[in-house]
Amino acid sequence: MRQLLSYEERSCSNHDLRTPLTVLKGYDELLQAGEDSQVRSVAVTMGKHIARMERYVDSMSQLQRLEDRQPEYQRISLSELLTQIEENANIICRENDKKICLRNQAVSGHFRLDGMFLSQVCGNLVANAARYADTQVTLILEERDGGLALTVADDGPGFDGKMLREAWNSYVTGEERREEHFGLGLYICRLLSERHGGWLKVENGASGAKVTAFFKNGPLGANGAGKTTLMRLLCALQRPTEGRILLDGKNIEKLGEGYRGLLGYLPQGFGYYPDFRAIDFLRYIAALKGLEGKAGERRAWELLEEVGLSCEARHRIKTFSGGMKKRLGIAQAMLNDPRILILDEPTTGLDPKERVRFRNLISAFSKGRIVILSTHIVSDVEFIAERILVMKSGQIVHCGRPGEIISEIQGQVWECAVPAGHADRYVAELNVSNLRNERDGRTVLRVIAGERPMGNARLVELGGWFFCGRSVQNLKKYRRSIYCHLPK
Repeated sequence: MRQLLSYEERSCSNHDLRTPLTVLKGYDELLQAGEDSQVRSVAVTMGKHIARMERYVDSMSQLQRLEDRQPEYQRISLSELLTQIEENANIICRENDKKICLRNQAVSGHFRLDGMFLSQVCGNLVANAARYADTQVTLILEERDGGLALTVADDGPGFDGKMLREAWNSYVTGEERREEHFGLGLYICRLLSERHGGWLKVENGASGAKVTAFFKNGPLGANGAGKTTLMRLLCALQRPTEGRILLDGKNIEKLGEGYRGLLGYLPQGFGYYPDFRAIDFLRYIAALKGLEGKAGERRAWELLEEVGLSCEARHRIKTFSGGMKKRLGIAQAMLNDPRILILDEPTTGLDPKERVRFRNLISAFSKGRIVILSTHIVSDVEFIAERILVMKSGQIVHCGRPGEIISEIQGQVWECAVPAGHADRYVAELNVSNLRNERDGRTVLRVIAGERPMGNARLVELGGWFFCGRSVQNLKKYRRSIYCHLPK
């Protein structure tokens, strides 16, 4: 089953706008070159509006690209982060003839963040603040709840009541700068913050506007293990270069449409039309899946009720939070009552409460069907998975029940406290599965080793699931066939 609404399809509206805008711009330039002064004056005004529309269409195209992007977490040092933020903020403020004041209240030496997400949000917030500040923009970095909070404040007039209510609306403009779509920048900031597991808060501070973006620290372990590729192979979206995928002993390539009819698929960033209402979107997908008329209508309403969106059924999808969109995504995957439900990193970017809700949904939908879930957030599968596959560099290196996998590293997990400045050296030398920064300047490492790795190491008893990207020592040879059996 293909991803029904690709990036290219969702970009059609922007391409459709670019063509008439280009034609209109050409006519406007002809009018501006004419001899009638009154016509030229009107044409100049029209040209400004056309330019504004072009900037907006370009911004919406950029937004669509950002909506399709998942965070790529990297270990970033605080000093590197401060340098990057200060350089960018200085450039923006100089262009607007404003001063910048940077305050660092973070104490950890490193964070696991997507640098592009952080840079994009910081740039947008500083640019908005610099437009409306009287003299100064203040930028504050601080640690909160296992992540990094970035606050940008200005000494301008602040938000009025309408702006506070409509700040996320991408069409909103400032009163004095109506050519600038103020809300679009905040919409992008909220999107990227939520995708990074955080949030965005807009308020008035002591002397002007104040916006805070929170980024949750990313999980330890690199992307690129091959999870999404495996999901796409199972959905017959890609053909394997070697091996076979069998369903009840039959090759899925030979089963064709019959196999795809058994699938429900939620990709990492599923496609949707932002202006569609939730119920209309499900009706549309139901029709594409062959469920038309009363059957499709009934199934759509049933699923909206099951995923907790019945009250938002007639709201536009662009107004939904990240968690609501993911719930709508699993609803569309369930429309054809699939026997095999495949979910590719469905909880990425969700807050803890929404992740719990989503895990409960997956557990409820698992009755009588196979559910295959990919994630690098292991708490997502700790209590709901019957069997776990561990992947590394495109290979399945381990397979078993959670308890079996835990038992293999019992007595080999240690915690060690080291100076924060030396953490990178230990991460390079030891098999470090996780770490946390303490306020006293120490970093606590969780290390996998058969023997005590250093003098102050203490043994950790594993009462629950534990994840390490490099901890599996006895790698089993990957059999180049994947077998699935449908429940009776």
